[in-house]
Amino acid sequence: MHTKNITEPENFCNIYLWGLIWADGHVSKKRNCLSLEINAEDFIDIFGSNFTLENFKMYNRTRTQNNRTFGRPLSCLYTTKKEITQWFILNDFGDKSLVDPAKILSKVPKNLQYLWWRGYFDGDGCFYCDKDKPGRSFTLWGHINQDYTSTKELFNNLGIKYTYKQFTRKSGRGSFITIRKVEDIEKLGKFLYQDHLDIGLKRKYHKYLGCLEKAKPIFVKHKSDIKGVHHSHWDNKWIARLTIDKKRVHIGCFDSKEQAYQALIDRKSQLLHV
Repeated sequence: MHTKNITEPENFCNIYLWGLIWADGHVSKKRNCLSLEINAEDFIDIFGSNFTLENFKMYNRTRTQNNRTFGRPLSCLYTTKKEITQWFILNDFGDKSLVDPAKILSKVPKNLQYLWWRGYFDGDGCFYCDKDKPGRSFTLWGHINQDYTSTKELFNNLGIKYTYKQFTRKSGRGSFITIRKVEDIEKLGKFLYQDHLDIGLKRKYHKYLGCLEKAKPIFVKHKSDIKGVHHSHWDNKWIARLTIDKKRVHIGCFDSKEQAYQALIDRKSQLLHV
């Protein structure tokens, strides 16, 4: 990743970084400092081993507590250049845990806003897809009083259904927005990854693809337009079923629609001659 003026709105990398900084960055008004701290592995994934970010310095560190190291190594970018930090402060980055990102989004051309959201979701969002479990979801985490106005507006415009909750736990307080339906996760992914796939966290993109591949059985009713014959996307089988006295009777799974239909006819014939 190479960028000179991080406040330039026409630069694809800058727009992504604005979103990432909204999630994982920190602006200190007193010290006039802007910093971005992420896991070292993710840093390499995003920036590469050879990057240029003008007016920023970088260092690595490890988390320590009671003289013990824990967690993964961190990489940090920071700048104390007043013109840069003031620009981010004027665009609400100093209060980002409590305000909506509408101001910074207004600086981004409409056709490039997906890059800002990609950066934001790379920082505070997560695609969940356990290969040993059927469910999958996308969750965006935030402060307990996080303003999700623009996020909800985006999801509504994309036709995505979501749930919003605040929580209090022993580990702390917070809030989140979750997307659970496969078709809605796919809508989000198509928006986020519509172009410039070289920008952002590759592992998160692959996790999104995994969410589409790993799924619990999904049955689409009347896909074959034959009543009693349905298709399973999970194992690519055709299912034959009957309803008798308001109870569903499973006939079997077949490799073709024709086989399932014939089994359905045979079972109906047997019932007529009982």
